[in-house]
Amino acid sequence: MSQRLTEAREALRSAQVEQLRRDVRCEQEYGLRLIEYSAELGRQLRFQAAGKAAYTKAMNAFVGELAKHAPPSHPFLDPEHRKLMVQSYWEEALREGGIALPPLPLK
Repeated sequence: MSQRLTEAREALRSAQVEQLRRDVRCEQEYGLRLIEYSAELGRQLRFQAAGKAAYTKAMNAFVGELAKHAPPSHPFLDPEHRKLMVQSYWEEALREGGIALPPLPLK
């Protein structure tokens, strides 16, 4: 009887050890996937931030040139309006997956 009890305990302990090994492997694999996902997300965010900075700079230059030819009451002449407009065009570009250009000011 004690022989069978000992064998059963050893089998249980062996099964528990194997389950712990599987759990550790799963957690390691999950951790690696999480690291890979985080790295990819970081790359995308850096790319997006660089893209936004370049887009904003180009749009500000573009809008600045348009403002030179705009009538005195045109919103392009208001710096806060220009900032909001460039931001909204950037967001639209992200949604649409392309570059959005502002409407031309009319004299």
